[in-house]
Amino acid sequence: MKKGKLIGLVILSLFILSACKGYEITLVATPTENTTAENTESNEETGTQEQIDSSTENSEQDTSTQEEISTASNEETIAEEDFQVFNPSIKYANLYNGPLYITGMDWNTTNSSEEEFFTNIDDNGINYMLLFVTPDSNRDIIQSAIDNHPSRISLFTNPGFTTTELKTSFTNDELPSDYESIYNEVKANLGEIKGLGRLDISSLGINPTNSKIIGFYDFAQTEQKTIIMEIGTGSAQQEGMQEILTAYPQTNFFLHIHPEELESDETEYMSLLENNDNLFYIIDTNDILYDGDKGLAEKFSSQDTEDAISAFIEEYDRSGPVYINNAVLRYKNLLESYPERVVLGSYLPSEYDFNEEVYNRIIKAARTFIIKLDTDNREKFAYENALDILGEGR
Repeated sequence: MKKGKLIGLVILSLFILSACKGYEITLVATPTENTTAENTESNEETGTQEQIDSSTENSEQDTSTQEEISTASNEETIAEEDFQVFNPSIKYANLYNGPLYITGMDWNTTNSSEEEFFTNIDDNGINYMLLFVTPDSNRDIIQSAIDNHPSRISLFTNPGFTTTELKTSFTNDELPSDYESIYNEVKANLGEIKGLGRLDISSLGINPTNSKIIGFYDFAQTEQKTIIMEIGTGSAQQEGMQEILTAYPQTNFFLHIHPEELESDETEYMSLLENNDNLFYIIDTNDILYDGDKGLAEKFSSQDTEDAISAFIEEYDRSGPVYINNAVLRYKNLLESYPERVVLGSYLPSEYDFNEEVYNRIIKAARTFIIKLDTDNREKFAYENALDILGEGR
């Protein structure tokens, strides 16, 4: 018997029974396969639509997030890749008014905010800087400066010792480890470091080959970093430096030479440059303003800040042109003989150096010095040499 007929007989029987017994039968429709399929399909469509909506929402969020990441990445790339060399907004008639690269620069972060610092150096056309970081340097300020100006800042590390502390470190045979310690700490916190220094052994009265500082050279060589140094006067110093330059040919050395040392040993210092491609010299703004005993950037450090500012401005305005002309004569042979091996530095050891009027005069002195060089050598000394040797920031 077919299934349809069987169902019909069952229903008929129920009606008969109902009639006999007075029962009221209510038939409830049981979902057929088609109804179930329709509901299932409807549910599936609803679920699918929810999934689509959720997927779309997530996709939009992912896209938005990705766009934010891409934008941030692009902005960072643009900040680094779009940097263009610029001229100063502070200009002087008949002086060099082009870009500057300061190879060796102090930043007293406790007295100058990032905004104040960069406003001042931007006004003065300082495009690039090799910045010394010591234990006293504010890491947060420097990190922010690096983030905001990645193409412009290169870091060098040193322990920030006073002369007395330097002598103690040397006597205790700790000088190399002290330099290594600050290097590792700054690298861990701020990232890439370009070099070590400056190490002033002239104040120690030792030869560059002294066994207690060999570890300093070894560490720089291992890390493939540049060294900034100052050495003393006399043939023994030059001979010792020659030994070090020969022993570490893959390490670049920048020597800062005090004015009186160059004047007394010019031939020897010129010979060092002639014989060593890994040697370069720094002429400092403090050397350009050398009064025969000290540079003006450190001369008034024993006075309180306001008195020091007044004393600097007074002496600069009175005697600055004489000091600058003397510097031109002092460095003339060096710059004419090796125009691609000398760079500009700016040692600023005193709080008063960061006063705007003082700082502007210091940079003006450098620009006055540069304009007196041979035309072909001005931009080399001002920024091109340092850019070729050290590159841009980071």
